Amino acid sequence: MPFPLSRSTRKTVEFPLPFSLRGCPQQLGAGVYLVETHEQLIESLSFSAYQRVKTFIHLHGAQGRPGVARTLEVSGDDVDDAISIGRAARERGLFDRSVVDAGASAHESR
Repeated sequence: MPFPLSRSTRKTVEFPLPFSLRGCPQQLGAGVYLVETHEQLIESLSFSAYQRVKTFIHLHGAQGRPGVARTLEVSGDDVDDAISIGRAARERGLFDRSVVDAGASAHESR
């Protein structure tokens, strides 16, 4: 069975700390975001491998305006770095959960 030439994945990611991404004009609040990745098959190899070509983050709509949300194309490496930083902070206990919850609430009210 041949491999598809492209594939897309969507995953929900929790960022426990506020973070910044290239391609996004503002700092994003801590919280849960949907991250979508598009990849293409690298055909010149003797095994199947995919290369990431685009990454999108879906931003929350403003509270009281449920239909208004944005999707931004961002650097996949930046998303990976923000995930790693949040994971390391969580493992070291470097953040106060109440601050994270407050940040997520503040972000949702934008």
